[in-house]
Amino acid sequence: MSTSPSYGIRGIGAKIVISGLLIALTPLLITSYIAIRKAYRDRETSQGVNCQGAVEQVADKIDRLLFERYGDVQAFVFHPGAAAEPQTVAQTADTFTKMYGFYDLMLIADADGKIIAVNTVDADGKPIDSAPLIGKSVKGEPWFEDCISGKLKEAESYTGDLAADPFVAQVYKSQGLSLNFSAPVLNAEGKPIRVWSNRVSWERSVREVLSGLDKIFNASVKGDEGRSSIEVLSQKMQVLEEYPKSAVGTPGGAPTVTVPQLTGKSGFFSGSTETGALELVAHAPFPGFLSYKGQGWRLVLHNPLEAAMKEPKALRDLFLFLIAGSIVGICLATHQTVGFFLVRPLGGLTNKTKRLSEGDAAFDLNEVKRTDELGALARALEIFRQTSDKIRTMTGHTALSVDEAGTAVGQISDGARTQTSQLNLVSTALSESFSAIKLVTSNAVRARERAEGASHAVESGQTAVGQLVPIVEAIAQNSRKITQITQVIAQIANRTHILSLNAAIEAARAGEHGKGFVVVAQEVGKLAESSAQNAKQIADIVEQASTDSQRGKVATETVSDAMASIATGTKDTTEMVRSIAVAMDEQQATLSQISGNITELRNIAMANSASSEEITATMIQLSKLSNDTRLLAEYKSL
Repeated sequence: MSTSPSYGIRGIGAKIVISGLLIALTPLLITSYIAIRKAYRDRETSQGVNCQGAVEQVADKIDRLLFERYGDVQAFVFHPGAAAEPQTVAQTADTFTKMYGFYDLMLIADADGKIIAVNTVDADGKPIDSAPLIGKSVKGEPWFEDCISGKLKEAESYTGDLAADPFVAQVYKSQGLSLNFSAPVLNAEGKPIRVWSNRVSWERSVREVLSGLDKIFNASVKGDEGRSSIEVLSQKMQVLEEYPKSAVGTPGGAPTVTVPQLTGKSGFFSGSTETGALELVAHAPFPGFLSYKGQGWRLVLHNPLEAAMKEPKALRDLFLFLIAGSIVGICLATHQTVGFFLVRPLGGLTNKTKRLSEGDAAFDLNEVKRTDELGALARALEIFRQTSDKIRTMTGHTALSVDEAGTAVGQISDGARTQTSQLNLVSTALSESFSAIKLVTSNAVRARERAEGASHAVESGQTAVGQLVPIVEAIAQNSRKITQITQVIAQIANRTHILSLNAAIEAARAGEHGKGFVVVAQEVGKLAESSAQNAKQIADIVEQASTDSQRGKVATETVSDAMASIATGTKDTTEMVRSIAVAMDEQQATLSQISGNITELRNIAMANSASSEEITATMIQLSKLSNDTRLLAEYKSL
């Protein structure tokens, strides 16, 4: 007894396990995907909102800071020291520089554009070398011209964009990044007499605020990897600042950013860096504050999503762990359950079915007691096993019947071939008979014509014979008359002979004178004798002719009777020949039809012979298949 076959991954158990796994995991996978995706999106949205809020706050903070610088210059120009002597102005500038701590330089120029005063200390109160700036002309500078020309309205200040200021660079020996806030110093009539210009340190103003934002997002980041970056873009989308290093004043000029999303109001979006890492980009414009309109800048925060997605990744890892555990648990549970309730019983039935297909029916089918589908399958297998003997017996009978039918068909095929051969002979014989009958018919036609001619000739002969009888009778009568005449001539010849004798006697008696007469008498005597002989001969001939005439008459009568009989026979013969000719014509037509039928039968016989041969070949093949089926139907012994 062989064990149940194991089909591995191809088996129904594996397929059911996989199907159950898919059915069980599909909701989990879908739920996990939705949850993880939602977590990522929520985290991205949350981080985006946080980043957006941060940049908005920083932008607002910078605007407020710059608004204060915008207002500082207004306060400075209204200070009494702004219109004082240059030395007093310088002292006032030093005071403001140390007080506010945002300014690198404070330049005061007269109406002609010459610098008359400048602070001499920095924000920390340390002295700076600013004396070289005294006396330099700023005429033509935009900030100076706008202020001295009265272009600015009251309480307005000139605001310059971030730039590398040459004066700051000269004094501090640096890049000189600063913002220019300037305002006119007015006299009592409100006329500009001086210009106060403050250089706000970019480092101690904007960058100081940006550093706070940087600390918020990079407090836990070590190194440059995974670090958030901050950019300040100008109104022309040029990079003013890329914290922690400024891009202003770099060789080749400030780079330009071309990102369509960095327009309009504040917001955030996700994107990829040059290295392919995913990042969140939050941006906000600098709208200004109150009277300070701002420079049209935009603050951009690049925040890597790797760190921000720790919680969604943890959730993803948790779901993956749950999915892996579910796969293992479902596989084990399904494998055991399916194996116990389905695979093993089904494997047993499969093995028994395979044995039955191989001819081994010696096995028990306890599964027939089951009430499920496997029980129905087992009962069907039992019915198949019970009917297999009948199938084998029927197959054996079928094989024998097929063999007998094959033999019979072979005999039919042989008979068909013989029949075809005989029909060919009959057809040939009929063709010859047809030719012979055609010849006989032709001869019968000619015989009929000749018989009709003979009949006519016999009738003519009979008529002639009928006419000959009176002639023969007349000849007989004439012969008798000739005989009579011949007798008369004979008598005359005798008398003449007698007379010649008498004349000779008399001439002899006359002597000399009678010699010539004797001669005549002798001649007459000879003539009479010859006449007598001739007459006798004629008489004999006539007698013979008369006798012959009598016989001819008798013969003529006999011939007449025979001719009459011949005429009657000839008529009968003519009718018979005519009937034979008609019969031969009919026989010829019948033979022609029979020949056509024989030809058709020969064709049918040839077709039957070919069909019999095909049937014979088919029956042989069928017999072989039947024998193979009989062999398959036989059970092998245990």
